[in-house]
Amino acid sequence: MEIFLVNSATEEHSILESRLREARILNPARAFASGEECLAALKLQQAMNPSNASLVLLDLSTSPEDGLTLLRQVRECLLNVKALFIMISTLSDLKFISRGYQLGAKTFLIKPVKIEDLIATFKAMHSHLHLDLSSAGSFLRWGPKKLSYAHSRA
Repeated sequence: MEIFLVNSATEEHSILESRLREARILNPARAFASGEECLAALKLQQAMNPSNASLVLLDLSTSPEDGLTLLRQVRECLLNVKALFIMISTLSDLKFISRGYQLGAKTFLIKPVKIEDLIATFKAMHSHLHLDLSSAGSFLRWGPKKLSYAHSRA
């Protein structure tokens, strides 16, 4: 399972990657500066390995229309793509959030993203993928410290 980070503010890619490392998520992450770049990668992934799933962290803060366009294009063009979308934003505009859900986003996180929220969201997505995309195999690979942290919080 690959994690795609979509944010037109490329300087924020390292912040998201840092959050993933802090959460001890070991899955490979790829950063994209636009929804168009991400769409091309999703199309390629679907063509090369259709059973592979992706988790897309879609930042709506810098370009909400670009994020919504990506969701719309995935819905229209890639009907069988195995990807879950998590919207991330500082925006409080419910219009964009609501539209994102209508276009297929699974959840929404408010920036700055807290580690606890990221972990809880990924665990919730893990359950969803396990049920819907069982052929995709492992969803997230956790580092050993995160496993013990997760058990200690339960």
